[in-house]
Amino acid sequence: MDRRNFLKGVLGIMVSQGVAANLPTLRRSPKTLILLELKGGNDGLNTIIPFTNPEYYRLRPNLAIPAKEVIKISDTLAFHPALESLQNSWNAGDLAIVQGLGYPEPNRSHFSSIDIWEAGSDSSYVEDVGWIARIHAQDPGILADNDLDTLVLGDANLGPFQKGQFESLVVQQRGNLFKRVSKLPGISKYREDVNPALDHILQIQEELKITSMKVQHSLDSAPTIQTQFPKTRLGQSLQMAARALAGGLRPGIIKITHTGFDTHASQLGKHRRLLEDLAGSLDAFRSSMVELKAWENVLIMTYSEFGRRVSENASRGTDHGTAAPHFLLGGRVKGGVFGDHPSLQDLDHGDLKHTQDYRAYYQGVSKLWWGSQARITPGQTWFPMDFLRS
Repeated sequence: MDRRNFLKGVLGIMVSQGVAANLPTLRRSPKTLILLELKGGNDGLNTIIPFTNPEYYRLRPNLAIPAKEVIKISDTLAFHPALESLQNSWNAGDLAIVQGLGYPEPNRSHFSSIDIWEAGSDSSYVEDVGWIARIHAQDPGILADNDLDTLVLGDANLGPFQKGQFESLVVQQRGNLFKRVSKLPGISKYREDVNPALDHILQIQEELKITSMKVQHSLDSAPTIQTQFPKTRLGQSLQMAARALAGGLRPGIIKITHTGFDTHASQLGKHRRLLEDLAGSLDAFRSSMVELKAWENVLIMTYSEFGRRVSENASRGTDHGTAAPHFLLGGRVKGGVFGDHPSLQDLDHGDLKHTQDYRAYYQGVSKLWWGSQARITPGQTWFPMDFLRS
């Protein structure tokens, strides 16, 4: 068996749907962080809208959302109307909007910038270790109470877990493969072979089998969740996460990818659909966690490689930009707006100047969620943002 092909097979896993009867209160409460990547570079300016700023309308004559359509959240800021479903979380005070996230000398390449964001690096030198892998190496106790370290749903990129020592499972495609994986013969069947490479592959197979059985058991034993999820890829991924939690699985981190945000052309309709899916899926997940009495034990954080340029382009889209806002949702989140909206009058060659370093965002999660003193980047100190209740 070729190791490359074996691992390729490992990464093509999805689980079947299953239901059970009554919905219990969860018996344990280890915490779960959900990383939600907005892949392609979300247009933050049309997500959290400075609806009173005339520059916004001047620079986006076709893409600006009319003030009469926005959902106001302050005297100067508003949700895109497609984010209406997020009002439940906003009104409950468990949604934080963190504004102006970015880093100095930003890179506008999809590949380079997402590497920077997922490594916790700056633009001059990109680490090859993910920021969570680095935190975990310094403080393995952050996931000590969880029975699975990381669960990746969708895009197989490990990103923040890169080069980490984790018990992980990647679930990439639909199907019913967990049960088939759980029926793989045990590693003892092959122990007569002394080939070290094959032995290593078989060890991976055995670990995959055990981990897959954990996830499948949680899904098979999950009680029925009354909340209805959108029939979208994002909605189904979050539903799977909810069902795993309902069934007793306690992953320390779940990574989910929401794709399609590279809106260079015809942005209005595309972006509206993406945001509507985002808001509806997050609202459904929140509702399911409240139903399970587990919302206090879950934190969702969004990230993306960059925002978009301030001015629209000739194709009625936006090109790669820099700073953007991001969302935190959870039962321990201090609701509100954190940080300053970047100026539309003081631009950097047509791009927004970041008002907060994204590593302070990460440091806040590390310190306040995990209670860790580990550093996001070696030799640098980032003051953690105070967006969680103790």
